[in-house]
Amino acid sequence: MFCTKCGTNNEDNNAFCKNCGAKMVINSTDNQSIVGNSGVAHAHNSMKIVMIVGVAVLVIFVVGRLFVKKESSSNIVSTVQVTNTYVPGIYSGSLLLGKGNVELQITVDKDRISSINLTNVDENITTFYPLLVPTLNQLSEIIISQQSIENISYSDENHYTSMLLMQTISETLSLAQVNGESNEMENSQIP
Repeated sequence: MFCTKCGTNNEDNNAFCKNCGAKMVINSTDNQSIVGNSGVAHAHNSMKIVMIVGVAVLVIFVVGRLFVKKESSSNIVSTVQVTNTYVPGIYSGSLLLGKGNVELQITVDKDRISSINLTNVDENITTFYPLLVPTLNQLSEIIISQQSIENISYSDENHYTSMLLMQTISETLSLAQVNGESNEMENSQIP
């Protein structure tokens, strides 16, 4: 048995400590096991608490990472869709008027339409189709300001010319669109 005052190991039947002379407290074996086990139980409970807190922190971390990853991946997808509407460049379309062709050129950046112009317009075309250039200028202003070819209304005086130009503009813009390019590439690889 150990002295509670100085910690010296004494024989079980000693009434006083052989080192310091303090009175020895005689415990039954049941009391010793209770006292001895209470320290172990306390250490065991502390270990359980530390492990539970550790597991809780780990679960919170993993769940938090899943939400952050899901949110950031959805932001990336939406950013790609917004910023890559077109493949930048100058795209041409042809408009057949009588026996002559007029070339329509559209310049696009990755996310906007920059300009819409006619090229190879000779005097015969402008003489026979006097509304062609002014109608394209009107349509071009509207399309560039709206950045869309949807919901554009035509005036009665140039309805037919507007329809022809809008059809050519639509076909030419489809060449510039990101999904239009991938479709063309797929089609060109098919034997």
